[in-house]
Amino acid sequence: MIEKISTLVGIAVNKSSQTSMQNVTRTCSKENVLQLRQQYGEFESFCKNFDMSEAAHYAGYPDRCVTGTAPSLLEVDEMYGADTAHTWLAAQLSHLAEYCGVNGKLTPWQVELCATNMVQEHGHLKVTEFLLYFCRMAMGRYGKFYGQMDPQRIMSWLDDFLKERSEIITAVAEKEE
Repeated sequence: MIEKISTLVGIAVNKSSQTSMQNVTRTCSKENVLQLRQQYGEFESFCKNFDMSEAAHYAGYPDRCVTGTAPSLLEVDEMYGADTAHTWLAAQLSHLAEYCGVNGKLTPWQVELCATNMVQEHGHLKVTEFLLYFCRMAMGRYGKFYGQMDPQRIMSWLDDFLKERSEIITAVAEKEE
């Protein structure tokens, strides 16, 4: 089952921890990165395709967000250079704050730190998975901000999303068996 799941999400499973889907990394071969770069074009074009304004569209296809071919954050950095995934995430977090209309926005420092933590801890996730997460967060699925965006809440809600992600992966794997 683990092999089936790893095939679905395009990851290489650490054999010493097959019971845990948390310890997975997506492979970033040069060939794969070049193919993705051809598919998505320059960084500006990539950002237009994977923007918070498109999150609701992507959220309509959660299975595809998780098991599709969109690049991971690690691949974004490989495609466009160091810290581009961080730049993309920071922009999405800023858009999210605007969408939610909270009075207490994230400070630039909080946005930077939150984006850094997301890349470091969850770089294996695809950009579509983050858009799915952001859309669900914006709809209040994980809770409310109550007037103030909170980086700790954003990061802890990401753990809730990862549980949903695991359920999606399992359901798709079972459906294909």
